[in-house]
Amino acid sequence: SESCTESELDFMRLTDDKREEQQQMRSKKPIPQPAGWKSNVKKWKRNHGKAYCSGKKGSEKITGARILKKPCGEKCRLRCTSKFDEATRQYILDHFWNLGDIEKQRWFVASCIKKIYRKQ
Repeated sequence: SESCTESELDFMRLTDDKREEQQQMRSKKPIPQPAGWKSNVKKWKRNHGKAYCSGKKGSEKITGARILKKPCGEKCRLRCTSKFDEATRQYILDHFWNLGDIEKQRWFVASCIKKIYRKQ
């Protein structure tokens, strides 16, 4: 039976690594960079609440960044204005959009909701 010594194994690993490096250097094909693709940039901006262009080329529509809207009026039955001040509302908005992932955002909303069962 043939057995390789440690030094022979190291030599074989080094030659394999050199071959891979040479193949990578010889390759003229550009390395893909998905982070810079237009569709991925749009998706990232949309998920982070930033302004982006939606639609196809020629019929693009600029969608503005997510901003805090006016609070509920005095007639709101849930009394939202007394429960959440402006700073808290802004913090919630920023925290939600900084999550950046639709699944995390859905989880965030689900964790804020309390289920109330109806009496029959």
